[in-house]
Amino acid sequence: MKRLLVVAFGVMPRKVRHKLGANFVRTGEFLQALRGGSGWNVQSEKRAISKLGLPNDAIIFDVGANNGEWTALALEIKPSATVHLFEPQPALVRELENKFLQSDHVFIHGVGLGDMPGELKLYNYGDDHLASFHARQERSFETATETTVLVDTVDDVVSRLGIKEIHLLKMDVEGHEFSVLRGCESIFARRGVRSVQFEFGPSDVNSSVMFRALFELLVSHGFDISRIDIDGNLYKIGAYKPELESYSGVANYVATLSG
Repeated sequence: MKRLLVVAFGVMPRKVRHKLGANFVRTGEFLQALRGGSGWNVQSEKRAISKLGLPNDAIIFDVGANNGEWTALALEIKPSATVHLFEPQPALVRELENKFLQSDHVFIHGVGLGDMPGELKLYNYGDDHLASFHARQERSFETATETTVLVDTVDDVVSRLGIKEIHLLKMDVEGHEFSVLRGCESIFARRGVRSVQFEFGPSDVNSSVMFRALFELLVSHGFDISRIDIDGNLYKIGAYKPELESYSGVANYVATLSG
């Protein structure tokens, strides 16, 4: 039934999907009831980024940069933006350095980010895209490669680099989002982050994080939270609802600073 709903929704005209989506959001069920969210979709990501009102010279943090696909996408939209990529996997750091060798406004940091500086174990199950600081319970029957990597905080990075404002903080860190946000306390307190893009889904089971924790932390710092649909539309979530605690699929969200 769920698969049929997804297929039916996908073939609808965009205007119809948009109208139905708005109705679902008001009941706290949109996309969670279908497939948990937009997942990784290039076109939806481009549309969502385009709607954030980023300045041409935006400062962007790509946390969990992996192979740089998301950064390349962001630079298509804002070619003059300054992007700081954070990726703790050495092999991917080398790939990023080669990929952005000719870009003088792309900076690669071979560290992870979290709630305090130090070291953490990174678990890799043979797929660099799914490496995580949290052991995956759904793959407990597999042997993970464990690597100790350096970890920093957003607050320490911006202090060290003299960055006053981040226009977009994007996170794809497989369940470690809450820790990254806890490492933003100082810059959040001075309203120095304009928007935050993050995922919520199965990986958060492994870090024992509920959507409510993410929601309340961001709202407490003056952010409005919206869900990104498969067309890149943004649907504002006015209040927390238990239905948002869905781990069956990946849902993408963006938080924008109000006022």
